[in-house]
Amino acid sequence: MEKIATSWKRHLRDLIIVLCVGFGVTLTMNDLNSVIHSFWNILLYNTIIGMGLWKGNEWVTSLVQHWYPWRINRSRTYLLMWTGIVVYSLFFVFLFNFLWAIFMNHVPVYEFMKYYKFTVVIEFLISIGIAGIIYTSIFFKNWRNLLQEHAEMEKANIESKLAALQNQVNPHFLFNCLNTLNSLVYVDAGKASRFIGDLSKVYRYVLEQDDVVTLAEEVSFCQSYLVLEQFRFGEKLKVDFLLSGSESEKILRMGLQLMLENAIKHNEISNEKPLHIEVKREDNFVVVRNNLQLKSTLPVSARMGQKNLQERYRLMGERVPEFGTEGEFYVARIPLFRNEETQLS
Repeated sequence: MEKIATSWKRHLRDLIIVLCVGFGVTLTMNDLNSVIHSFWNILLYNTIIGMGLWKGNEWVTSLVQHWYPWRINRSRTYLLMWTGIVVYSLFFVFLFNFLWAIFMNHVPVYEFMKYYKFTVVIEFLISIGIAGIIYTSIFFKNWRNLLQEHAEMEKANIESKLAALQNQVNPHFLFNCLNTLNSLVYVDAGKASRFIGDLSKVYRYVLEQDDVVTLAEEVSFCQSYLVLEQFRFGEKLKVDFLLSGSESEKILRMGLQLMLENAIKHNEISNEKPLHIEVKREDNFVVVRNNLQLKSTLPVSARMGQKNLQERYRLMGERVPEFGTEGEFYVARIPLFRNEETQLS
Protein backbone atom coordinates (compact mmCIF):
# COMPACT_ATOMS: atom_id res chain seq x y z
CA MET A 1 0.00 0.00 0.00
CA GLU A 2 2.84 2.40 0.88
CA LYS A 3 4.53 1.62 -2.45
CA ILE A 4 1.30 2.41 -4.37
CA ALA A 5 0.89 5.72 -2.49
CA THR A 6 4.49 6.69 -3.30
CA SER A 7 3.90 5.86 -6.97
CA TRP A 8 0.79 8.05 -7.16
CA LYS A 9 2.61 10.92 -5.46
CA ARG A 10 5.38 10.65 -8.04
CA HIS A 11 2.89 10.64 -10.94
CA LEU A 12 1.08 13.69 -9.46
CA ARG A 13 4.40 15.51 -9.07
CA ASP A 14 5.27 14.72 -12.69
CA LEU A 15 1.86 16.00 -13.86
CA ILE A 16 2.29 19.30 -11.99
CA ILE A 17 5.75 19.80 -13.52
CA VAL A 18 4.41 18.99 -17.00
CA LEU A 19 1.52 21.47 -16.69
CA CYS A 20 3.77 24.23 -15.36
CA VAL A 21 6.19 23.78 -18.25
CA GLY A 22 3.33 23.50 -20.76
CA PHE A 23 1.52 26.64 -19.63
CA GLY A 24 4.83 28.48 -19.40
CA VAL A 25 5.63 27.69 -23.03
CA THR A 26 2.06 28.52 -24.10
CA LEU A 27 2.20 31.94 -22.42
CA THR A 28 5.45 32.81 -24.19
CA MET A 29 3.77 32.26 -27.58
CA ASN A 30 0.25 33.59 -26.82
CA ASP A 31 -1.31 36.47 -24.93
CA LEU A 32 -2.97 35.90 -21.55
CA ASN A 33 -6.54 36.44 -22.81
CA SER A 34 -6.15 33.73 -25.46
CA VAL A 35 -4.79 31.31 -22.85
CA ILE A 36 -7.70 32.02 -20.48
CA HIS A 37 -10.25 31.69 -23.28
CA SER A 38 -8.87 28.27 -24.34
CA PHE A 39 -7.84 27.17 -20.86
CA TRP A 40 -9.46 23.71 -20.88
CA ASN A 41 -8.25 22.83 -24.36
CA ILE A 42 -4.74 23.94 -23.43
CA LEU A 43 -4.93 21.95 -20.18
CA LEU A 44 -5.95 18.79 -22.04
CA TYR A 45 -3.35 19.35 -24.75
CA ASN A 46 -0.50 19.95 -22.27
CA THR A 47 -1.51 16.98 -20.12
CA ILE A 48 -1.49 14.53 -23.02
CA ILE A 49 1.60 15.83 -24.80
CA GLY A 50 3.56 16.34 -21.58
CA MET A 51 2.73 13.08 -19.83
CA GLY A 52 2.99 11.17 -23.10
CA LEU A 53 6.54 12.40 -23.61
CA TRP A 54 7.59 12.10 -19.96
CA LYS A 55 6.19 8.63 -19.25
CA GLY A 56 6.97 7.39 -22.73
CA ASN A 57 10.63 8.35 -22.41
CA GLU A 58 10.70 6.76 -18.95
CA TRP A 59 9.41 3.54 -20.49
CA VAL A 60 11.95 3.70 -23.36
CA THR A 61 14.92 4.27 -21.03
CA SER A 62 13.75 1.56 -18.61
CA LEU A 63 13.49 -0.90 -21.49
CA VAL A 64 16.98 -0.04 -22.73
CA GLN A 65 18.47 -0.37 -19.24
CA HIS A 66 16.72 -3.74 -18.78
CA TRP A 67 18.19 -5.24 -21.96
CA TYR A 68 21.53 -3.39 -21.80
CA PRO A 69 22.40 -2.78 -18.11
CA TRP A 70 24.64 0.17 -17.22
CA ARG A 71 27.24 -2.00 -15.52
CA ILE A 72 27.97 -4.08 -18.62
CA ASN A 73 28.63 -1.24 -21.10
CA ARG A 74 27.55 2.23 -19.98
CA SER A 75 28.55 3.99 -23.24
CA ARG A 76 26.40 1.64 -25.30
CA THR A 77 23.50 1.96 -22.87
CA TYR A 78 23.69 5.77 -22.96
CA LEU A 79 23.83 5.85 -26.77
CA LEU A 80 20.89 3.44 -27.16
CA MET A 81 18.92 5.32 -24.52
CA TRP A 82 19.31 8.62 -26.38
CA THR A 83 18.51 7.01 -29.71
CA GLY A 84 15.28 5.68 -28.19
CA ILE A 85 14.41 9.06 -26.66
CA VAL A 86 14.93 10.96 -29.94
CA VAL A 87 13.01 8.45 -32.05
CA TYR A 88 10.12 8.14 -29.59
CA SER A 89 9.85 11.91 -28.93
CA LEU A 90 9.81 12.81 -32.62
CA PHE A 91 7.26 10.11 -33.42
CA PHE A 92 4.97 10.95 -30.50
CA VAL A 93 5.07 14.74 -31.02
CA PHE A 94 4.34 14.39 -34.73
CA LEU A 95 1.56 11.79 -34.30
CA PHE A 96 -0.19 13.60 -31.45
CA ASN A 97 -0.15 16.97 -33.18
CA PHE A 98 -1.39 15.38 -36.38
CA LEU A 99 -4.35 13.76 -34.58
CA TRP A 100 -5.06 16.94 -32.59
CA ALA A 101 -5.05 19.07 -35.73
CA ILE A 102 -7.31 16.71 -37.66
CA PHE A 103 -9.86 15.83 -34.99
CA MET A 104 -9.81 18.80 -32.58
CA ASN A 105 -9.00 21.76 -34.83
CA HIS A 106 -10.38 20.28 -38.07
CA VAL A 107 -7.29 21.21 -40.06
CA PRO A 108 -7.11 19.53 -43.50
CA VAL A 109 -4.39 16.89 -43.78
CA TYR A 110 -2.59 18.68 -46.62
CA GLU A 111 -2.35 21.88 -44.51
CA PHE A 112 -1.11 20.14 -41.38
CA MET A 113 2.60 20.91 -41.77
CA LYS A 114 1.83 24.48 -42.79
CA TYR A 115 0.18 25.26 -39.45
CA TYR A 116 1.87 22.79 -37.09
CA LYS A 117 5.47 22.36 -38.23
CA PHE A 118 6.69 25.10 -35.86
CA THR A 119 4.79 23.52 -32.94
CA VAL A 120 6.22 20.06 -33.71
CA VAL A 121 9.80 21.38 -33.84
CA ILE A 122 9.46 23.46 -30.65
CA GLU A 123 7.87 20.63 -28.65
CA PHE A 124 10.45 18.16 -29.89
CA LEU A 125 13.34 20.46 -28.88
CA ILE A 126 11.78 21.14 -25.46
CA SER A 127 11.32 17.40 -24.91
CA ILE A 128 14.95 16.69 -25.83
CA GLY A 129 16.16 19.53 -23.62
CA ILE A 130 14.25 18.30 -20.57
CA ALA A 131 15.31 14.69 -21.26
CA GLY A 132 18.90 15.89 -21.55
CA ILE A 133 18.83 17.43 -18.09
CA ILE A 134 17.10 14.44 -16.48
CA TYR A 135 18.88 11.53 -18.15
CA THR A 136 22.33 13.08 -18.18
CA SER A 137 22.04 13.46 -14.41
CA ILE A 138 20.87 9.82 -14.23
CA PHE A 139 23.89 8.81 -16.33
CA PHE A 140 26.34 10.45 -13.93
CA LYS A 141 24.47 9.06 -10.93
CA ASN A 142 24.72 5.54 -12.36
CA TRP A 143 28.36 6.11 -13.19
CA ARG A 144 29.02 7.08 -9.57
CA ASN A 145 27.14 3.99 -8.37
CA LEU A 146 29.18 1.80 -10.72
CA LEU A 147 32.42 3.20 -9.31
CA GLN A 148 31.16 2.45 -5.81
CA GLU A 149 30.10 -1.08 -6.81
CA HIS A 150 33.50 -1.63 -8.44
CA ALA A 151 35.18 -0.70 -5.15
CA GLU A 152 32.87 -3.11 -3.30
CA MET A 153 33.62 -5.80 -5.88
CA GLU A 154 37.36 -5.42 -5.41
CA LYS A 155 36.91 -5.71 -1.66
CA ALA A 156 34.68 -8.78 -2.06
CA ASN A 157 37.24 -10.26 -4.46
CA ILE A 158 40.04 -10.01 -1.91
CA GLU A 159 37.81 -11.44 0.82
CA SER A 160 36.60 -14.26 -1.42
CA LYS A 161 40.16 -15.26 -2.33
CA LEU A 162 41.05 -15.43 1.34
CA ALA A 163 37.85 -17.38 2.06
CA ALA A 164 38.69 -19.78 -0.78
CA LEU A 165 42.05 -20.56 0.82
CA GLN A 166 40.62 -20.86 4.31
CA ASN A 167 37.23 -22.49 3.81
CA GLN A 168 36.47 -23.87 0.37
CA VAL A 169 38.82 -26.84 0.64
CA ASN A 170 38.46 -27.25 4.35
CA PRO A 171 40.93 -28.94 6.75
CA HIS A 172 38.62 -31.95 7.14
CA PHE A 173 38.87 -32.67 3.43
CA LEU A 174 42.69 -32.48 3.55
CA PHE A 175 42.76 -34.66 6.68
CA ASN A 176 40.55 -37.31 5.03
CA CYS A 177 42.73 -37.25 1.91
CA LEU A 178 45.90 -37.81 3.93
CA ASN A 179 44.27 -40.70 5.81
CA THR A 180 43.19 -42.27 2.52
CA LEU A 181 46.68 -41.80 1.09
CA ASN A 182 48.26 -43.38 4.17
CA SER A 183 46.16 -46.52 3.71
CA LEU A 184 46.87 -46.70 -0.02
CA VAL A 185 50.66 -46.42 0.29
CA TYR A 186 50.92 -49.90 1.83
CA VAL A 187 48.14 -51.54 -0.17
CA ASP A 188 48.44 -50.21 -3.74
CA ALA A 189 51.39 -48.00 -4.66
CA GLY A 190 49.92 -47.34 -8.12
CA LYS A 191 46.66 -46.00 -6.70
CA ALA A 192 48.59 -43.96 -4.15
CA SER A 193 50.61 -42.35 -6.94
CA ARG A 194 47.47 -41.46 -8.89
CA PHE A 195 45.89 -40.14 -5.70
CA ILE A 196 48.85 -37.82 -5.08
CA GLY A 197 48.67 -36.59 -8.68
CA ASP A 198 44.97 -35.68 -8.38
CA LEU A 199 45.52 -34.10 -4.96
CA SER A 200 48.27 -31.88 -6.39
CA LYS A 201 45.99 -30.85 -9.29
CA VAL A 202 43.25 -29.85 -6.85
CA TYR A 203 45.48 -27.68 -4.68
CA ARG A 204 47.27 -26.13 -7.65
CA TYR A 205 43.91 -25.06 -9.05
CA VAL A 206 42.77 -23.68 -5.68
CA LEU A 207 45.91 -21.54 -5.34
CA GLU A 208 45.69 -19.98 -8.81
CA GLN A 209 44.61 -16.32 -8.93
CA ASP A 210 42.03 -16.05 -11.72
CA ASP A 211 38.47 -15.88 -10.43
CA VAL A 212 36.85 -16.46 -13.82
CA VAL A 213 37.66 -19.65 -15.72
CA THR A 214 36.24 -21.58 -18.65
CA LEU A 215 33.65 -24.25 -17.93
CA ALA A 216 36.05 -26.85 -19.35
CA GLU A 217 38.71 -25.86 -16.78
CA GLU A 218 36.23 -26.00 -13.91
CA VAL A 219 34.93 -29.42 -15.04
CA SER A 220 38.47 -30.79 -15.27
CA PHE A 221 39.19 -29.57 -11.75
CA CYS A 222 35.95 -31.04 -10.40
CA GLN A 223 36.75 -34.42 -11.93
CA SER A 224 40.11 -34.44 -10.13
CA TYR A 225 38.35 -33.41 -6.93
CA LEU A 226 35.80 -36.22 -7.30
CA VAL A 227 38.50 -38.82 -7.85
CA LEU A 228 39.72 -38.03 -4.33
CA GLU A 229 36.21 -38.27 -2.91
CA GLN A 230 35.55 -41.55 -4.69
CA PHE A 231 38.65 -43.06 -3.11
CA ARG A 232 36.77 -42.53 0.16
CA PHE A 233 33.26 -43.51 -0.88
CA GLY A 234 33.77 -45.90 -3.79
CA GLU A 235 30.54 -47.10 -5.41
CA LYS A 236 28.49 -45.29 -2.77
CA LEU A 237 29.16 -42.04 -4.65
CA LYS A 238 28.20 -41.83 -8.32
CA VAL A 239 28.63 -38.67 -10.39
CA ASP A 240 27.52 -38.33 -14.03
CA PHE A 241 28.99 -35.45 -16.04
CA LEU A 242 26.66 -34.94 -19.00
CA LEU A 243 28.87 -32.24 -20.50
CA SER A 244 31.04 -32.29 -23.61
CA GLY A 245 34.16 -31.15 -21.75
CA SER A 246 34.97 -28.56 -24.42
CA GLU A 247 32.82 -25.67 -23.19
CA SER A 248 34.54 -22.29 -23.56
CA GLU A 249 31.93 -20.24 -21.67
CA LYS A 250 33.05 -18.60 -18.43
CA ILE A 251 32.09 -19.57 -14.89
CA LEU A 252 33.26 -18.48 -11.44
CA ARG A 253 36.21 -20.50 -10.18
CA MET A 254 35.17 -23.28 -7.78
CA GLY A 255 31.49 -22.44 -8.18
CA LEU A 256 30.69 -25.89 -9.58
CA GLN A 257 33.04 -27.57 -7.11
CA LEU A 258 31.26 -25.89 -4.21
CA MET A 259 27.92 -27.38 -5.30
CA LEU A 260 29.45 -30.85 -5.55
CA GLU A 261 31.09 -30.47 -2.15
CA ASN A 262 27.79 -29.31 -0.61
CA ALA A 263 25.99 -32.36 -2.00
CA ILE A 264 28.61 -34.69 -0.51
CA LYS A 265 28.88 -32.84 2.80
CA HIS A 266 25.15 -32.43 3.52
CA ASN A 267 23.80 -35.83 2.46
CA GLU A 268 24.11 -39.32 3.87
CA ILE A 269 26.34 -41.62 1.79
CA SER A 270 26.22 -45.34 2.56
CA ASN A 271 25.67 -48.72 0.92
CA GLU A 272 21.99 -48.46 1.78
CA LYS A 273 21.78 -44.83 0.61
CA PRO A 274 24.20 -44.17 -2.24
CA LEU A 275 24.46 -40.58 -3.44
CA HIS A 276 23.87 -39.94 -7.14
CA ILE A 277 24.93 -36.54 -8.53
CA GLU A 278 24.16 -35.44 -12.08
CA VAL A 279 25.89 -32.47 -13.74
CA LYS A 280 24.41 -31.22 -17.01
CA ARG A 281 23.86 -28.16 -19.17
CA GLU A 282 20.49 -26.40 -19.42
CA ASP A 283 20.57 -23.35 -21.69
CA ASN A 284 23.00 -20.91 -20.06
CA PHE A 285 23.17 -22.74 -16.73
CA VAL A 286 25.17 -25.63 -15.36
CA VAL A 287 22.79 -27.76 -13.29
CA VAL A 288 23.87 -29.95 -10.36
CA ARG A 289 21.16 -32.38 -9.29
CA ASN A 290 21.34 -34.96 -6.49
CA ASN A 291 18.94 -37.24 -4.64
CA LEU A 292 17.99 -35.63 -1.34
CA GLN A 293 18.94 -37.58 1.80
CA LEU A 294 20.05 -34.92 4.25
CA LYS A 295 22.08 -35.75 7.33
CA SER A 296 20.20 -35.37 10.58
CA THR A 297 22.72 -32.73 11.71
CA LEU A 298 23.91 -30.22 9.13
CA PRO A 299 27.26 -28.42 9.39
CA VAL A 300 27.29 -24.97 10.96
CA SER A 301 28.44 -23.53 7.63
CA ALA A 302 25.38 -24.78 5.73
CA ARG A 303 24.25 -22.31 3.04
CA MET A 304 27.09 -19.85 3.75
CA GLY A 305 28.92 -21.00 0.63
CA GLN A 306 25.77 -20.54 -1.45
CA LYS A 307 25.22 -17.01 -0.17
CA ASN A 308 28.85 -16.11 -0.85
CA LEU A 309 28.56 -17.46 -4.41
CA GLN A 310 25.34 -15.53 -5.09
CA GLU A 311 26.85 -12.28 -3.77
CA ARG A 312 29.95 -12.62 -5.95
CA TYR A 313 27.83 -13.19 -9.05
CA ARG A 314 25.59 -10.22 -8.15
CA LEU A 315 28.55 -7.84 -7.73
CA MET A 316 29.84 -8.91 -11.14
CA GLY A 317 26.54 -7.86 -12.74
CA GLU A 318 25.56 -11.43 -13.64
CA ARG A 319 22.53 -13.60 -12.96
CA VAL A 320 22.79 -15.18 -9.53
CA PRO A 321 22.88 -18.95 -8.92
CA GLU A 322 19.61 -20.62 -7.96
CA PHE A 323 19.21 -23.36 -5.33
CA GLY A 324 16.25 -25.36 -4.14
CA THR A 325 14.43 -28.61 -3.59
CA GLU A 326 12.50 -30.13 -6.49
CA GLY A 327 10.55 -33.18 -5.38
CA GLU A 328 13.00 -35.76 -4.04
CA PHE A 329 16.01 -33.94 -5.48
CA TYR A 330 18.12 -30.90 -4.63
CA VAL A 331 18.98 -28.75 -7.64
CA ALA A 332 21.59 -26.02 -8.02
CA ARG A 333 21.71 -23.87 -11.18
CA ILE A 334 24.93 -21.97 -11.77
CA PRO A 335 24.79 -19.36 -14.56
CA LEU A 336 27.42 -19.06 -17.23
CA PHE A 337 28.58 -15.49 -17.71
CA ARG A 338 26.69 -13.38 -20.26
CA ASN A 339 29.51 -10.86 -20.54
CA GLU A 340 32.61 -12.46 -22.07
CA GLU A 341 34.83 -9.68 -20.72
CA THR A 342 33.86 -10.34 -17.09
CA GLN A 343 36.99 -10.66 -14.99
CA LEU A 344 37.73 -9.82 -11.39
CA SER A 345 41.48 -10.19 -11.27
